[in-house]
Amino acid sequence: MRTILTVLLISTSYLSNAQVELYYSHEDYSSKNGQVLAEGVFGYVYVGKKVTCFIKDRTTKEKIECNKLWGFKYKDALFRIYKIESFPVMLVREGKFCYYENGEAHINRLDNENSKSSTVSYKFGDACYLSQSLESNIYATEGAGYIRFKKLYPEYQKLYECLKETPYGHLNESTMRECVADYHSTVKQQTIVYKTYAEFAAKKGTEYTKLLDCSYEGAKCNYAFKQGSKRVEVKGKEIWGFTHKGGLIRVQQHGFPMVLVSNDRVFYYENVAQELGSGYKVGYECYISKGLEDMPVAIRGTKQFKTVISEYSGAENLLDCISKYKKEFIRPCMKEFQDQ
Repeated sequence: MRTILTVLLISTSYLSNAQVELYYSHEDYSSKNGQVLAEGVFGYVYVGKKVTCFIKDRTTKEKIECNKLWGFKYKDALFRIYKIESFPVMLVREGKFCYYENGEAHINRLDNENSKSSTVSYKFGDACYLSQSLESNIYATEGAGYIRFKKLYPEYQKLYECLKETPYGHLNESTMRECVADYHSTVKQQTIVYKTYAEFAAKKGTEYTKLLDCSYEGAKCNYAFKQGSKRVEVKGKEIWGFTHKGGLIRVQQHGFPMVLVSNDRVFYYENVAQELGSGYKVGYECYISKGLEDMPVAIRGTKQFKTVISEYSGAENLLDCISKYKKEFIRPCMKEFQDQ
């Protein structure tokens, strides 16, 4: 299991020259406040059985050891540092829990995207890893790490039942991705309500079978969810947001819903009050926020909106592009802005 990981391509390279964005904390990542290296050289130093991973800035010659980082982004892939052994693991799927695979293998894959092989080699670490969230500790899916994860998070019992163990106590790698996908496919059908951003970040919301409807009292929106055979009424102003059909719905201060559309540079939302309710229109068409923890502000010519985008390059072009405050006009403007 420690020598071959079935991914897309094969590589024997251990260095990569490309732009790398470093994050010293989860807060750096969530606030999009990374340290950008125009040319980052990625490598490892082996001393006996100990491996030291580093990223070197080719311009300044500064060498940053991986154990000083929370993670980094390379070719649009997010890598976290597995602190126990101080090497990277690549995020493959984020949902009710986070699933990662060996970082060395995936860096090799990304560096050899034109190869036709279906395997990638790696010299250290395990094939697969899990964490409860992007902020929590990472555990290898072998031996004591997997046992510890199961003890800490018994709520993922359906995942554990799907994963078959070998006589040696190691997870069957060939079933790992399938079980993770099956688990999230089942969870995706559920609606999870979060009272605060902290609940969302910790993935500790209240689970419901589905959203039944949202009703309006003037400009305020309230929700009804199904929980078993019961109908549960929830005031919109008392929740931060909820998941719905695989998407994330943020709730504005008066309670009406906005679906998250993109989050490349800023978080961009569109009003879905009419779609989820009885056709009643409330609020503005589109909103943005700098972070998920921030209350979205309407995309219009207000001081709040201009303040949020002012620190980003292309802000003036975005303001010029937006001439009518409707989704069909704003979407191409936001796409151009987010792609910069």
